[in-house]
Amino acid sequence: MDDEEIMKKDIIIHQTLHGYDHGHDLLASSHEINPESRRTLRVMSDLPGRGFFEGFEEYITGYPLPTMNVYALAKTWYAPEMPRPGSAWTHTLLLNYSDLIQLSDHISLLEFFKRPSVGSDFQFFQKSIRVPSKQSGSRKLSNNFQQSQAFIENLIFHLYGKVDSSVLVPDDNAKNLEGIIMALWTQQWPRLRRNFSFCTGSISPRHLGNKALDLQVVPISAIEQFSKIQNTTILYVNNELHQVRNKRWVNDIYDDLLSPQSHLKDFLSTYGADINNERAAFAKLIELYSYLHHKHFKGELSEVLRFVADRFPESGEAMALKTAVFSNSGKSSFNTQFDEDDLLFQLATTEYSSSYDYEKLDFEKRFQVLYMGNPGGTFSIVRRILDSNINSKGELAIAAIANKIAAKDIRQLNHRFPELLLMFAYFNTRLAYSKQFWALDADEQSERLLALTKMSNIDLDWRKVLWILLDLEAEVDIEIIQDADIEYVPFILDWASKNGSQNLSLNWMEGLKSRPNEVLNWLSMNDQVSITGIALIPQILDPNSDWIKQYKTDLWLKYAKMHKSNNSEWDNTKFKTFILAIAFNNRNKDTLKLLSYSFERAYEATKYHELDYESWKWMEIHTPRLSFWNDWDRSKKLIGALIQLFREMNWPIDYLNKITRNKSLLSKLRNQY
Repeated sequence: MDDEEIMKKDIIIHQTLHGYDHGHDLLASSHEINPESRRTLRVMSDLPGRGFFEGFEEYITGYPLPTMNVYALAKTWYAPEMPRPGSAWTHTLLLNYSDLIQLSDHISLLEFFKRPSVGSDFQFFQKSIRVPSKQSGSRKLSNNFQQSQAFIENLIFHLYGKVDSSVLVPDDNAKNLEGIIMALWTQQWPRLRRNFSFCTGSISPRHLGNKALDLQVVPISAIEQFSKIQNTTILYVNNELHQVRNKRWVNDIYDDLLSPQSHLKDFLSTYGADINNERAAFAKLIELYSYLHHKHFKGELSEVLRFVADRFPESGEAMALKTAVFSNSGKSSFNTQFDEDDLLFQLATTEYSSSYDYEKLDFEKRFQVLYMGNPGGTFSIVRRILDSNINSKGELAIAAIANKIAAKDIRQLNHRFPELLLMFAYFNTRLAYSKQFWALDADEQSERLLALTKMSNIDLDWRKVLWILLDLEAEVDIEIIQDADIEYVPFILDWASKNGSQNLSLNWMEGLKSRPNEVLNWLSMNDQVSITGIALIPQILDPNSDWIKQYKTDLWLKYAKMHKSNNSEWDNTKFKTFILAIAFNNRNKDTLKLLSYSFERAYEATKYHELDYESWKWMEIHTPRLSFWNDWDRSKKLIGALIQLFREMNWPIDYLNKITRNKSLLSKLRNQY
């Protein structure tokens, strides 16, 4: 139910009557009272002392009964007609907490108090009081208080500025301060009002539980009884008091007491609802009201953030007020209609971020909405934030934007805000997996790659990054990847096996060549390498290297069989030459199989001058040196190498049939053997 609906309801006020009945006790009630509240009512409705003080024959008391969610507003009369000296009548109105927002005319509540008489049946007190909603309107306060302005301002200052003390006001009559006290209570917002405690006639110290009442009027002649109470402030009415200076909030509260403003009342009711019930909050709210509503308000947004945070430093305090001031809802009536860009910038950089609940302010969502409507403008704000002292909440906002970055905006970022794109990638790594992210020249690609490798606490999928770069045929500096200890070899080989080695630029090839052991590990662990992957092997490995010699020949036999079963038209000369070199380096059961796979094609390539220089270098170290006139003939040297291997292995001449089925070649081999 909202406040408007509440204001339309009639109010039901329950009541109790306490008096003498073989001791002070409850005589009548219109509502059931729970035991704890019953005990409190019995104590608070009795005379607080044994003596009698002229001028204090009747007084008003107010205090909360939290177990019933009601506020007790009571009037007590001295009852000399009763047989027991010191007897009293007390009529208590039980005001529901939820009705306090509607009961703004609290002065008229005093009209409901009724002094009973001896012998009456108390039926009046056994019925609730119905107050029509139309009678519970604005406050009807007199603006003619008996006390001086200096006294009232000092009372305000001590009541709301020194909240650890109970304020005691000595006087010779309880009625003298009834008007100002009821006005002060009326002025408070409902949550503070229901927790405020007072008594206009404390003839001895009064407490609610272990805590002294917030405000007590005491007989001047009895003030010594109160001297032992800790944390009290005694404020005499007739003493010459200096006007409170440099406390604008005191003057504002005083002015509102004289001429109650509905605008201030609404402000306190609205924004006091989620503020703690301490008296100190009153001064803070009044300061904020005056500050935010001043017609000449020109405060810098950063100053407003500080001003509010100084008064309500906890993020959960004054949330309604903070949301109204710093949201972009447009519902605020303050003179602080700030530009949304400025609001977001200041919230992202303020040193007072711990004083605000950014989730309630929809901070991240607002940044995302801003980005969706104006990407370029949002990027400009983010750059301003980064040039300032960004706070932790600002980082969350940037992360929120990063998660909304569209591919179409990456080009703009690359062009105008390249440093922002890197930062967005820190919060949203998927950006680095976009081709647009890497749409740069070679030097810029390398710089961006270097920046990514230096980012700490970033969980990048380097496989995806490198595959994008490979797709783009990027010529990045491979040493950047190597220095970052990225296990790049399997990523490149996976890509090459899928897409073809012909697209690998020199930098990637050099990166593979520098890591032969990792290449060999990848080859040994993969059983489904494409023909393009097989074609890559002789481009990056040296068959005569120690790394190759350490591996068993069954690895190469596996790849030879994989190639043989593939019907590709791929020119396999280099790969077969590579395998032939491995065969020459080994003396085991697989050697003959490797020779059978590779020798004939290598021989034809040498015979017809189709073998490239690198491949012949692999072969030449295994061939015998011929005479000066014949050493140029690579095919003869290759035959010599094979026959030399046959003799070393003591293979019979018939094994030559396993090497080739080419009759011409077979004849040459037999003649040489």
